[in-house]
This record gives sequence, C-alpha cells and structure tokens, in this order.
Amino acid sequence: MEFLRPWVLAFTPLIAVPILIHLFGHRARRVAKFSWVKLLKTAKTEGIRRQKPFEILLMILRTIVFASLIFAFAEPVMIQGLSDIKALYIDISYSMSPFVQDAQKLMERIQNAAPNVKVRFFADRIEDDIRHPTKTFFSSDLGVVPSNSMVFTDIQRTMLRTSSKAEHLVIVTPDRIVKNCAITDLEISELYLMPEVDVPIRVKVTNFSEEPFQGKIEIFNNGNSVGGWDVLLNSGESSEFEGQFRLNFEEVEARLTPDDELDADNRRFAYLPRVNSVKVLIIGSNRYLQAALAPKLVHTPFQVTTLSKIKTYTQITDADVIAFFGNPDVKEAQILGQALRDGKGVVLILSPDSVDTSGLDMLKVKIGRKVSEEKMGDAVVSKGMEILSGTPLLKTDRGTVIATQSDNLAVIGVPFDPIGSDFVYVPEFVTFVQSLFLRLQHKVDVRYVAPGQSVIFPIETGDVRIEVVDPSGHKIKPVPMPMDGGWGIKLNIFEEPGLYRLFEGSKLVGVVVVNIDPLESDTRQASKDELNSALGSFDIVK
Repeated sequence: MEFLRPWVLAFTPLIAVPILIHLFGHRARRVAKFSWVKLLKTAKTEGIRRQKPFEILLMILRTIVFASLIFAFAEPVMIQGLSDIKALYIDISYSMSPFVQDAQKLMERIQNAAPNVKVRFFADRIEDDIRHPTKTFFSSDLGVVPSNSMVFTDIQRTMLRTSSKAEHLVIVTPDRIVKNCAITDLEISELYLMPEVDVPIRVKVTNFSEEPFQGKIEIFNNGNSVGGWDVLLNSGESSEFEGQFRLNFEEVEARLTPDDELDADNRRFAYLPRVNSVKVLIIGSNRYLQAALAPKLVHTPFQVTTLSKIKTYTQITDADVIAFFGNPDVKEAQILGQALRDGKGVVLILSPDSVDTSGLDMLKVKIGRKVSEEKMGDAVVSKGMEILSGTPLLKTDRGTVIATQSDNLAVIGVPFDPIGSDFVYVPEFVTFVQSLFLRLQHKVDVRYVAPGQSVIFPIETGDVRIEVVDPSGHKIKPVPMPMDGGWGIKLNIFEEPGLYRLFEGSKLVGVVVVNIDPLESDTRQASKDELNSALGSFDIVK
C-alpha cells in the first residue's frame, strides 16, 4: 500500500489525543459535606461502574475517527503487480477532458510508489511532447499502447480501433461516466454557395448519456441564427433533423444547447465557398464527368460544353477549366501550356493504353508504371497509370499515386469509365471532381479534418507565402517545402475545432474545417467481451 500524501502521516501521533483525554480529562474531585452519606456512597459507586465502560467505548471511537481522518487525507492506494508494469500511459483524448485532475493524481501516486515507472501520454498516437495531463480534442486508440503497461482511460468502446493484444495490461478507469449529447454529423449537400438558392442541411444528434436529453439545435450563418429544431432524445437515441436554409455567408455552424461536460462536440462547422459560375470545356466526350459536374435537377455553378478535338487556342479562350481526355500530342500540349500560363485550370485524364508521351514531356508530366487491379477505398482501379509529378491527390491502398496537382494543372491516372475503374460509381467521385475543378479555378480550397490530423496544400513555388488564421484569430506562417516534384505546405496545427483560413496576401485561398471525431463523442464504455476480443490479459481497476 502506498499514499498519495505521505506527509500527512506525520500527524499520526494525534491518534493519542482521545487516549489522553480519557486518562487526564476527568474533573478534579470536589468535597461536599453531608450529615448522613450512607445512601450517597452507594449511589456513587453504582454510577461509576456504569460510566467506565461507556467512557472506554467513547475513547475507542474517538481514536478510530482520528486514525481514519489521517488515513483518508494521506490517500492510500493499492497498486497490485506494479513490479510488472513498465510504464503508465494516460489517455488525453477529448473524452478524457473531465478527468484531467484525476489523471494528475494517478500520475503522482505511481511516481510515489514506483519512481522508475515512466509516465507517457497518448490519444490516437503516443504524444511524446506532452509532459503533464492536459485537455485536448484528439481522438483515442487503445491499440497504440504496448504490453506490460498501466493505462488510465475511460475505455470507450469506439476507441478499440486497432487490436494490440497487449499482455498484462492494467486498465484504470474513472469512477464515473461522462454525460454527453453531441452533434455527430452536419451534412450540407452543396459544395458551394450560390446566390438565391436554398441550401439543404441535415444535422444528426446522438445522446450518449444514461439520462434523457432535452434541448435545441440552431443553425448559424456567419454568427447569425437562421433557424433550428427542438430536440428530445432518450438515452442512447439518435435523431436526424433536416431543413432548407437561405444562407448569405460562407460560414455555417450547427449548435446544440444546453452544454454538457463535453461541450466542443455540441458545435459542428462547415464552409461553403461562394461561386457564381465556372465554365468547363471537355475535350473528348465523357458522360460520367458531365454528370458529376452538372447533374440533372441539381443546381451547380459549372457550365459544361464539349469539343471533340482542339486545333487552336481560340477554341478554349472562354473556358475557365479544360478537361482533356487521353494523352495530348505536341500541338495540343502547346495549346494547353498556353492555357496554363493564362491562369486557366487544366485536367489531364490520361489513357493507360497510350504510348505517346511527347505532349506530357512538354507539360512536365512524369508517369510511371501501369496500375492494374488495385483497390482504392471502395473502388478498384482495373486499368490506370502511376503519376510521378505533382502533389498527390489520390492513392491506391498500396500507396500508388494515381492523381496529382501542380498549381493549376491536375493529372489523373485513373480512367473516368467503368472499364478502367468503378471509381465513377462511388459517392466520393462527384465530391472529388467538383472540388478539384473549383480548386483549379482558384476558388477557395476547403478541407475537412479531425483535431490532430495534418493537411498538405500544393502551392506554385517556394516563394509563395501563406498565412494561417486559426479560430481564435492567431496568425501562423508555415514554411513551404518541396513535395513530390512540386511545392506545398504541410499543416499539422489543427487542434481546436472551428475554421482555419489560409491567405496568400489578402486573398483567401483555403479553409480547413476542424470538427470533433464523432467516435470520440461516444462516451459509453466497452464491455468486458469487447475488451477481451481486442486485448490480451488485463485487469480493470476503478
């Protein structure tokens, strides 16, 4: 047994106070004269006999109370098997925010009991630059903790993201479960803001508490409320709320009230770049690209025209973005090169069957091996081409780069047809295409990440200076660096939820939207069976 405050044991001699009171606390005898004291002597003797056992019992109780108080203030702890523990890993993910003080106390206990045990901190990775328990917005993963470790965590059932099978793991959990009701999704079907068009918004709310939740969701546009819904959820229930909203500004926030112990996930953010119109010229017909840019019955800013072949620059003068299917020859490459110099966006969708690379050489596009039967998320690339130049946009599950961007030139090595890949059938295809064409037209590049994740932004040259403004208004100036044949900036500064704006001079060029990982909002604990399936032998200590 060890004590968190061993110095309190210095007050142990105070236990003798009740004993001293018993021994020396009797009043001095007083002599009173009576004419006849026979009956009085008898009464006095009987009273003393009855009083002595009571005084002894009272002394024992006082002694126990004094000893218990000293014992309690010293905070005793039982640490079993501490000799087998190599390190204490403290979970500092978002769901552990209410237990920062508990983590500090446990760290002090372990350091007092076993000074040789190292204390480290983790979320979805080991955080070597953190020295003390602290509040973060990171996600958690118990799988990063090695064997023979003691872990302080709330053992969320959603934190078992990777199986570690760590042997002899001692899990210490808080003595209570956090009450949490959170916004777990904010879905806006539009990728951009168009004038005089109502925007459909869907918000999902989940009550992870053991008690019912009653509150309200409000939608804010640039800080102004534009509507909302009343919320009433029982324990464990989820509900979706949908509506049409006329938005006048790019910034969108869904806000759930009242707040609870974990209030950061009561807000969820989105950003809709304002777009009037983008003129797209497709060289060589492709119905999948046309459907992604201008689907029927859906308002988009893309005005699509097609052309079978380009012979002169005047044919593409009015276009903002040119999509070219196949490998361009020398003359076509010259025309496309002039378009790039004039600030137009160019998308090359390469043919894996073409052997002519003369035009690609003029555009400084480097290709690698042919790609065959490689998975890319939910899609399969049956026939594709590896791209070696530019900043990667798409990779297969094996890590093969099949789409890149260099300033206003994008090169796609995966065909936009079912024969070459079923990528055209997955929902991400439309999002990828529309966001790429907006980005090439020098519209605002919008990315969505969870706290702690990094983002790479491609830039034209190393001379470009980007300034990042975080949600609190603080400014950060990242340093450009060469990346995969081009230039870019890697940002890993996103911790606080909200909007991070990227400026090139006074021009807004990018926005990073940071929201809490919905899995981290689920504060329900994993069952013993769930832990057994993911871990090896372990003990749980409250």
